[in-house]
Amino acid sequence: FLSYLSDMERSSVQKNFIKNLLEKERLVMVFDFGAGTCDISVLEVKAENELLLSRNLAISKFMALGGDDIDIEIAKKVLLPQLVKGEEPTDVFSTIELEKVVLPRLKPTAEMMKINCCHIIETRQLSLESLRENSTPIQGNEIEAITIQNQRWELATPQITLSEFAEVMDPFLGTEDPSDEQTENQVRNVFEPIENALEKSGLSKDDLDMVLFIGGSCSNPVVRKAIEDYFGRF
Repeated sequence: FLSYLSDMERSSVQKNFIKNLLEKERLVMVFDFGAGTCDISVLEVKAENELLLSRNLAISKFMALGGDDIDIEIAKKVLLPQLVKGEEPTDVFSTIELEKVVLPRLKPTAEMMKINCCHIIETRQLSLESLRENSTPIQGNEIEAITIQNQRWELATPQITLSEFAEVMDPFLGTEDPSDEQTENQVRNVFEPIENALEKSGLSKDDLDMVLFIGGSCSNPVVRKAIEDYFGRF
């Protein structure tokens, strides 16, 4: 948040925000979504005697949720079926082979596909609803052959559609309460740490004056739009 203020020092948005701080304290949520974690802070910020004062009201519980998890889901749901060509992956590979060899080899291509999808969505200003209807394939680079037990598995033309990308993203954007029977493989969603931080702070989402996105995974426009819709303003 302090870095944001420094970077925005000369912008009109920044000047208006500082001006508002002179009137009353403001409540800011910092949404830090990186490669491996999703960390939420709720800050109370005010200007007093020409000083900027901030107080941390709440920090979300630790949650291992990040862009890497999205990459793995793309590898599992999109690339793995293409690799095994219609066979059941668990009939072809053992759990250890999948987790230690196959998915790690698919993950870099999955990440590049995610970045390409995000770029297209951003530049074309596509809605999540329109993604679901878009079946145009987006092709990735050839994946080097994977050899397991003297058998080669090749994927020369990996591809993903925007509708498949939307389907992968759905669990990460779910607003339903997490199940008490949540399994180790169940995807966590970005609203869990948000609601946890709000609960700890004793605030509602309507109390906040600003949400600040930081972290590489916030470059995903689908994530940003879902959170903007959740708050319904800003």
